[in-house]
Amino acid sequence: RSGNYAVLHTSGETAFAAMMRLFEAARESIHVATFILGRDETGRAVVDALARKAREGVQVRLLLDGLGCLWSSRSFVQPLRDAGGRVGRFMPVLPLQYKWSANLRNHRKIVVIDHATAMVGGMNLTTRFMGPSFRPERYIDASVFLCGSAVEDIETIFYDDWNYATDEGVDDTPELNGCFCEYAPLIHTHDVPDSLMSGCTIQVIPSGPDVPEDTFHDALLTAIMEARERIWMVTPYFVPDDSLLKALALKARMGCDVRIL
Repeated sequence: RSGNYAVLHTSGETAFAAMMRLFEAARESIHVATFILGRDETGRAVVDALARKAREGVQVRLLLDGLGCLWSSRSFVQPLRDAGGRVGRFMPVLPLQYKWSANLRNHRKIVVIDHATAMVGGMNLTTRFMGPSFRPERYIDASVFLCGSAVEDIETIFYDDWNYATDEGVDDTPELNGCFCEYAPLIHTHDVPDSLMSGCTIQVIPSGPDVPEDTFHDALLTAIMEARERIWMVTPYFVPDDSLLKALALKARMGCDVRIL
């Protein structure tokens, strides 16, 4: 997908501020999926903002993982339901589900506003990942905000997860008409002046048992094999299969600067 605007946020404070600006700017729809919604300052701010927009007539859908949001998927989000918003639970722990396995969890973190701008990345909606003020115990993570045609693919993934969790058949993504540029200033951060990248070509790749082939693995392996100068990786979980490990070792022998953090 070409012609996208993208901003990388590595601060939980700036990511939270940008997300809240998008919530306030929403006129048609807000779609949110998260693994963890904290019963804390950040979680309350999210629920309050979503409930306020739902009362204004904005279509709000909030998808929570049944395990990650075990303590925040019922009464904690009732204000959103009371305001007319929808809350879905992905594979609730109780009652036991017949689909797949209790170990199947939705770790995606997705925010889509008005079908035109989105946030994805590793930050859950809790103070351990993001919030209005700095916290020294906060995890190191990142989120990408983007506007443009790639948002359609992100929202399609949200709809797939929402429909799976709720047994609905929702899919109302309209064709983009180029108006997404108005959201670009909202996702920018003044702390990192050069963080806005325009004209980006972006490929959205989902992963999980619902994806027929392991496209992400194939894309990663292809990128490693095509590297000429350097391969830098940051990951909390490094358990490569034989093909990835062999490719990394081979590239290191060929003189590539291979670093894994």
